[in-house]
Amino acid sequence: MLADWLSKRNIPVLYVIPPSRLSHSDKLYNDVFDFSAEQNLSLSLFAKSNNIPVLDLSQKAETEHMDNHSMFYSTDHHFNVRTARWAAESIAERLVSLSVFDFDFNLLAQTNRWTDIPIDKSFLGSIGRKATKAWSTPETFFIPTTSLPHQFVFEHLGFTGTNTKEEGCFDVFFRRSHENFGGVYRGYRYETICRGSGRIVRIRNRTIPEAPKLLFVADSYDNAILPFIACVCSEVVSVDGRNGDVNVPELVANNHFDAAVILFSVPPDERYLSCFMASEDFAKR
Repeated sequence: MLADWLSKRNIPVLYVIPPSRLSHSDKLYNDVFDFSAEQNLSLSLFAKSNNIPVLDLSQKAETEHMDNHSMFYSTDHHFNVRTARWAAESIAERLVSLSVFDFDFNLLAQTNRWTDIPIDKSFLGSIGRKATKAWSTPETFFIPTTSLPHQFVFEHLGFTGTNTKEEGCFDVFFRRSHENFGGVYRGYRYETICRGSGRIVRIRNRTIPEAPKLLFVADSYDNAILPFIACVCSEVVSVDGRNGDVNVPELVANNHFDAAVILFSVPPDERYLSCFMASEDFAKR
């Protein structure tokens, strides 16, 4: 439904299935029913049957013999920033293969351009905080840096009306990560990436204004991807409609997006879909 709505506005769509903590070859969970995997498989088959291009990052990780467990934080349900860079590279590569984009996605794969700064034993994620330190161990949180000389304008419109606009190099996306590491229960480290989830996140790359412009329709799983994908785009806009208070038709009408990426950890609910209801043809569905 979302893909069809975007396609009618001449915006090519890529449906992305995020990586899973479990793998089909994972002996620890062998023959155990994985609801998320089954759900994603159904969505993938539905998308393909409707001629919507699909990038299955779980399948790609398995093909590349990646360790699914090391792709995620041990104490959080999100994948880590190292996986996010790989995901951004994979998305960019797929868009190029579809002839939607024309840019050098290899920048993201050049490991000599990237450094991960460890903040040792500082992180208890959503799972770890529920289990407490009695049952889980604090883990290292990494902050990525790069030698790429890009300059960005970063805007974050929060769910609670708190809006942020900053300019700077790559570390503008992670500046709050250096603050308030006073304890593993203080704050939520994943939410320091791109200031956490927001109604709208807009990133302009001043260094490559001629590059494509990309729309993400997603949930919190794209937070860590956005800084990396922004390095190969002139502009990236992410919409998170979980509070149902984003006017997507107006946003699309006022911007010329070269492509859109749909990425959800779980399928969107009616509140999220209501963000599209201002469009008459969407409301009829």
